[in-house]
Amino acid sequence: GTDLECKQIDLRGCPATQGYYNGDSAWSFIALNDEYNGCVIRLEDRELFDKYSDEIDLILQTVKFTAY
Repeated sequence: GTDLECKQIDLRGCPATQGYYNGDSAWSFIALNDEYNGCVIRLEDRELFDKYSDEIDLILQTVKFTAY
């Protein structure tokens, strides 16, 4: 199995869960909660994250979520 640690965060006013596997310092996913349950942001390229983590965080802080 995998060692999954979860951290509750606020993503632009949306409660979300950040998941970290096996003690990694980079999150693997962010799962939105409440009315956006089922929406997930996945980290696909760890090398890009390592290089651009600050920029990725800034981009995520500008995302607007809308339920359809």
